Amino acid sequence: MLREQYGTARAISSATRARWWTSPKSDLILAVDLEERYSFVSSRIRDLLGYRPEDLLGNKIDDLKDHSSELVTLYRDVVSGKQLFAACEYGARHHDGSWRTMRASASRLFDAKGNLSGAIISVRDISIEKKLEQQIIQSERMAAMGQMIGGFAHELNNPLTAILGVSELLQDEGASEATKKQLSMLQQQARRAAEIVQNLMYFSRPPAPGKSRLNLGELVDRTLHLHAYSLRKSNITVDFLSESGLPPVVGDPHQLMQVFLNLILNAEQAIREARDRGTIRVRLGHTDDSVWATFQDDGPGIAPEILPNIFDPFYTTKRPGRGTGLGLSICKAVLKEYEGNIEGASAPGGGAVFTVMLPIASGGTAVAAEGTATPSS
Repeated sequence: MLREQYGTARAISSATRARWWTSPKSDLILAVDLEERYSFVSSRIRDLLGYRPEDLLGNKIDDLKDHSSELVTLYRDVVSGKQLFAACEYGARHHDGSWRTMRASASRLFDAKGNLSGAIISVRDISIEKKLEQQIIQSERMAAMGQMIGGFAHELNNPLTAILGVSELLQDEGASEATKKQLSMLQQQARRAAEIVQNLMYFSRPPAPGKSRLNLGELVDRTLHLHAYSLRKSNITVDFLSESGLPPVVGDPHQLMQVFLNLILNAEQAIREARDRGTIRVRLGHTDDSVWATFQDDGPGIAPEILPNIFDPFYTTKRPGRGTGLGLSICKAVLKEYEGNIEGASAPGGGAVFTVMLPIASGGTAVAAEGTATPSS
């Protein structure tokens, strides 16, 4: 095998070899022959993707599991002469199951006699750069969406108030029982719409500076209502048991709602990947010094080898473009700011369970005695 690699290296023309050796040390170097088989793989593959060079050597580029169609197209375009030099970005699965975003640059490879012998490809891991770029774009979109939602919610409040007021007046004017029943249904749905609008305004309002005493159960309930439609559409049932008399916690309601929404979204996605319907189980409780909330789904769970990395920034098992790998790390950072914590584990009966813990506010014994942070219209 070493002899084959040495032969391939010698076959590279002086111009190509110069570019090869002057490539950044972080780059992975691949040589693919005219039969579309890997003839050389640098040792850098161990660091970038967790494989050994011999795992690829001799294999065809489109025969490997999770091979990239973009990389295959890049090779064929260069070898066919369609492009003399080309580059592409593609998703590659690491040996540990996570996905990385790679940038490959390719050019034609010639032997010592000047005959075409394949292509040489330089590959670089750009996962962090791409995810930072995606995060910036997402932040800008969320900021714009927050302003738009706030405006829509404010405009919807006025007609909803009129609908509720007129329906109540009609009920008081001696309407028949059938009409009263219909008006009652109208009021019920209008109040439901008003509650959705209130939650949207609460979620989209820019965070107020400083911290306040909060009812954790109320925040979880608001977040579940905010995402209720998507969960119903995905055939996901929410099993939520509220806990009365929870001690207050200290934090920013908008940031904590973001934490809960992220956990609910993760649970929803996990269930959808495993089955057509499922259940998210949410429980609240407290100890002598902290309040906790658990979010459990009946999805595929978390593999033991992945569990230690799930809170690492940019770590994701999703294909590129389907997740930034920042959600759980942001959750942990937010909770750490309020001296809280988050833990993840595989549930005993299957699925995943995440537990959020926040310290009880100093001097707080029960939410009812302290009051709760509520949104203003």
